[in-house]
Amino acid sequence: MKKLLLIVTSFIALFSNAQDFKNISTRNDAIAQATILASKSSNSKLLNSYNFVEDNLFAVRFVTPEMSGSDYDKLDSMIQNRYLSVVFKMFDDNFVFSRATGSYDVIFEIWKNYVFQTDKKDNQNKKYFDKDKKILYLLSEDNDERWKITRQIQ
Repeated sequence: MKKLLLIVTSFIALFSNAQDFKNISTRNDAIAQATILASKSSNSKLLNSYNFVEDNLFAVRFVTPEMSGSDYDKLDSMIQNRYLSVVFKMFDDNFVFSRATGSYDVIFEIWKNYVFQTDKKDNQNKKYFDKDKKILYLLSEDNDERWKITRQIQ
C-alpha cells in the first residue's frame, strides 16, 4: 500500500508538469519516478537500482517481466543496452533526472509523452528547450541499438 501511494503521488507530480522532471529527495522517489517513465514506454519491471558514487549518479534499470536478474547478466552488453535505464544526478539531498537510455521504441515513448509531447508516431524534432527553466532536452542515437534522452542545464 505504501509503495502504491508513493507511485501515485509521484505520478501526479510528474503528470502535472510533464516537462519538468522534478527534483526529488529520496532514492525511493527516484525509483518511483523512473517506474512511471517505464510504465508509459514499455512492458517492463524493475530489475535493480544502484549508485555510481564517484560520479554522483543513481541509476534505475528495467527489463521485460519474464526476465530474471541472472538472465539479464548472461546477455551481451550490447543487448543489455536495449533495456531501459533511467539515471539521476545526485546533488546534496536531491536527485535530478539526467538521462534515459534504451531501445528507440522505449525512449521515443518517453520523449513524446514527457518531453516534447506529441501525438506523431515519428518525430524529426530531437531538441526541446524549456526557456523558463533554461533546460535543454536532447533525443539522440547512442549506438546501433540504443537511444537516449539527456537533460542539459544551459
